[in-house]
Amino acid sequence: MSNRRIAKKRKAVLEKERMIPAIENEALAVMPKVETKKVMRNFFVQYQDREILESEVMSSVARAWKESGKKEEDIEKLDVYFKPEENRAYYVVNDGQENGCLEF
Repeated sequence: MSNRRIAKKRKAVLEKERMIPAIENEALAVMPKVETKKVMRNFFVQYQDREILESEVMSSVARAWKESGKKEEDIEKLDVYFKPEENRAYYVVNDGQENGCLEF
């Protein structure tokens, strides 16, 4: 191929590459916006005629953390072990920085 042909092909490719973002933006502007639907989730533990919601356990642990004078934002990792036969939740915050037990 001659240098002119190569230069012409390069120019054509570069022009197409420049047009692609504009075409993508136009396509996004025309597309209808899809709203995502939030799903309400509940997780219950049932044991011997008792029922407790997972969010109740987690909020109780967060409350105990705050009552000890710490901020909820300081929690990086939270492990909770709920033992329905004891009606207790054992928790470990930030790999052992604090741990405790709550009775329900």
